[in-house]
Amino acid sequence: MERKVLQLDMFSKELAEVQEGDMRYVLSVNEELEESEKDFLHYQKAKVNNLLKPVESSWEERRKKNIENRDKILGGETKN
Repeated sequence: MERKVLQLDMFSKELAEVQEGDMRYVLSVNEELEESEKDFLHYQKAKVNNLLKPVESSWEERRKKNIENRDKILGGETKN
């Protein structure tokens, strides 16, 4: 490390190298953090899906009612 030389073969995963000005960054994946982030995103997705269920249900009921009303108008059962 004194010579500021890093042996890339010490890492088991693929690394990404980024050059910014005169600085060179070597990035690797933190597997624990990656798993934690995936869990968080799955939780958030489930949370949003649960919030959307009542909206989807309401929309489906309204759609069915619109079809029913259209069929009544076309069948002459009611006037528009």
